[in-house]
Amino acid sequence: MRYRCALAALIVGLFGRYALGEGIEQAFDRMNLTDQQRQQISQRINQARQQQQKQQQDTDKKAQQKLKEDQKLTATLIKELFGKAEAAFKEGNYSAAGNYYTSVSTATVPGTEQMAAQAKMKLEEIERLAEQKYQEAELLLLQGDYAAAAEAFSSIVTTFPFTETAKKADVKLRILRTTPKAAAAVLYADAMAEISAENYPAAVKLLRQIVEKYPDEVAALKARTKLQELEKSTDVQASLKADSNLRADKVCPKWVSMAKNYVMNNQKDRAREYLLRVVAEFPESTYADEAVKMLAEL
Repeated sequence: MRYRCALAALIVGLFGRYALGEGIEQAFDRMNLTDQQRQQISQRINQARQQQQKQQQDTDKKAQQKLKEDQKLTATLIKELFGKAEAAFKEGNYSAAGNYYTSVSTATVPGTEQMAAQAKMKLEEIERLAEQKYQEAELLLLQGDYAAAAEAFSSIVTTFPFTETAKKADVKLRILRTTPKAAAAVLYADAMAEISAENYPAAVKLLRQIVEKYPDEVAALKARTKLQELEKSTDVQASLKADSNLRADKVCPKWVSMAKNYVMNNQKDRAREYLLRVVAEFPESTYADEAVKMLAEL
């Protein structure tokens, strides 16, 4: 009940048209959500809670491991880690810098006290930087610029993953996913993050999902433009083809084999179903070439 009330309060603050104290189900009713949308939102919330719990467990586990490792570090290694932290901070790589500073800040090796103290101050500075970005994202949200706000919150999670501010930003992102306009914007931000990581298959999948699920939203227009841009990149197309071939190797041999069996048993219609599936889902694979030839002979 406490979680439901918190979520309802956040929805109230986001849209400013629901009375305080209104239940989440009532808020959903006012948003005219279908049962399917309600179920999808509930599933995403549950998944997010489970993921957050897992992340917390992983964080606690890593913290314990780091503590044990730090106790074994020599002063020379601590100095090396501190140097890497300073270099990463200067380059604006706060994620790497935070990891290094965290290790240095918990060091107990004699002679490293000053570096440990400086590392703690730098961690506090990084937290302030993240909080500043968070306030900027909040302003965008209040202005109703969901796309920019989603991108800003997503950037905080990516750039400052170890901070308390990143946790708040992640909560905002999960709340934004409960409405079509904001959900499309969040998906687009996720797609941009995948592109930055050069994970093009995942990015293309997200962009196509936006176009299919939210065709009338601004994010869909941006997704179409980005897809056209990616189609012109040889590196992206090579990555997509490699991913497609990998997935094709897992299922196409079985589909082609079943099609051949149906042909032998004079069940051409059933064979055609599997062959068309190969062509539709993996058009650039060698299996598609074989399927096309078999279709021509039917």
